[in-house]
Amino acid sequence: MSRIAKKFRLVCVDAGDNNNKFWFADVFEDATVKRKWGRIGKGHQTKTFTYDTVEQAIADTERAASRKRSRRRGKAPYSDIELVEADGVPSVTTAKNFNLEQAAIAQIAGSDQALTRLVRFLVARNIHTITGSTKITYATNGTLSTAVGTITPQMVVQARVILDRLERHVVDRQNTNGNRRFVKDVEDYLRLVPEEVGQKLDPASLFRGKEDLAKRADILDAMGNIQTIVDASTTEHKIWNLAIKPLQDQQVFSEIVTFFEKGRNRNHVSYRKRLQNVWEIDIAQDQFIPRTPTWKLWHGTKASNIVSILRAGLKIVPSGSGFTTGRMYGDGLYFSDQSTKSLNYAGSFWGGRDEGRYFMFLVDVAMGRFYKPRSRCYRPPSGYDSVFAEGGSAVRNNEMIVYGEQFAKIKYLCEFS
Repeated sequence: MSRIAKKFRLVCVDAGDNNNKFWFADVFEDATVKRKWGRIGKGHQTKTFTYDTVEQAIADTERAASRKRSRRRGKAPYSDIELVEADGVPSVTTAKNFNLEQAAIAQIAGSDQALTRLVRFLVARNIHTITGSTKITYATNGTLSTAVGTITPQMVVQARVILDRLERHVVDRQNTNGNRRFVKDVEDYLRLVPEEVGQKLDPASLFRGKEDLAKRADILDAMGNIQTIVDASTTEHKIWNLAIKPLQDQQVFSEIVTFFEKGRNRNHVSYRKRLQNVWEIDIAQDQFIPRTPTWKLWHGTKASNIVSILRAGLKIVPSGSGFTTGRMYGDGLYFSDQSTKSLNYAGSFWGGRDEGRYFMFLVDVAMGRFYKPRSRCYRPPSGYDSVFAEGGSAVRNNEMIVYGEQFAKIKYLCEFS
């Protein structure tokens, strides 16, 4: 089969003209051109052209692409997309024969069958968060593809920033089709992460409220988790460097149960959940710096994030990097002694399959000298190390925030049902 000499990848996302479509062309070295076009997620048409020389084929296809890029007779223009190839090329260079699930099982679980089942579930949950509510497909080597190509890590970063702008539209209740800035942000988001939107592209129905934002934030988090792990596979001999084992000490288990019960709040949706399993964890990458006082606190997270957290511990995501939630006190790691408040973060806020398994980390948090604010603040004042926001001030529940990853060390992974 002749090799491809040049590729053209264009999409048109325009709410005003109800467009959500693509136009592809592959120019082969034998001077043939295959064009493919259609509505994203709704099938496509194809046509083959033959030329005398490959130079003629490229020139004629470039002219056709240029016509697509310009607005003619009132039709919305197409734009080039920055996707990697749309034929299954990985979003990052993966190690030969890399398989994410197999690598995670081998490096985290080893021969322990119970741990193997846990890791298999966590990896599957990460993948399902992406594929369960989108048309994104997943390959075992970590490649994430849409109808118009492979999604790159750079695209995920850009999509986060746009999602942050969309949140402001929602909060200000300006998420209407009459708001051109909002419509353009939706169009830009769909160019990065294409979705099947049905027969009508209606931006206002795609981003109605915080639930729609949270849904897409979960998807971007899950994609970022996979891409980070796949990227690490190209340079690191061992991606996960930790010791993990089921907790055998029944006295410690009972103490964790007591701590959980003490922090329950019947007003939280997770109030009726009960502790089922506990795993002791020691992540080798942790560079914990103790301070007095150091408290054991809860950190809830979705199952789709856990495999990534087990690789390098809890990470502070800068607010400038895109959509984030719960940042009343700035960029830090957030914890609570109120268990069901943290466990709320482990649930699914936007539907989808729910296996009834929820997870929290129990963490040693080096608070040092903590500041108690009466209202929101983005950092503690000079002379303080952390923030302890008491329930009833600016928040309903206790929140503890530290501003360095070295001040939190995961001790246990706890599963609830």
